Amino acid sequence: MSFAELDRNQLDEHLISVQSCRALWCAVVGEQLSLALAPKRVDREYEVAAARRWFGSRDFYTVCSLIGLNGEWVNAAVRTKIAEAEAREARGQSHKGLLPVQKRLRA
Repeated sequence: MSFAELDRNQLDEHLISVQSCRALWCAVVGEQLSLALAPKRVDREYEVAAARRWFGSRDFYTVCSLIGLNGEWVNAAVRTKIAEAEAREARGQSHKGLLPVQKRLRA
């Protein structure tokens, strides 16, 4: 029995869309950014802390590489925003649960 026959649950690489993979990794960064900067009421503090630690981690740089972003530049910008968010929280001005509602488009 060949390896291909044993490993039937794997996808053929030529069937994977580069754009879809990039969109997936962009969504990962977006979710972590949203959680780190503007947590919702249902988000736990340890989840927010973990999202903030993720920026600058090895996994973060790997994802940036997969997307084609300069991880150092993104990390520097996000760290500035995280510091601002933490300063607001220290003053008791947390935006937790106060994300702006998206405007609905009229047809």
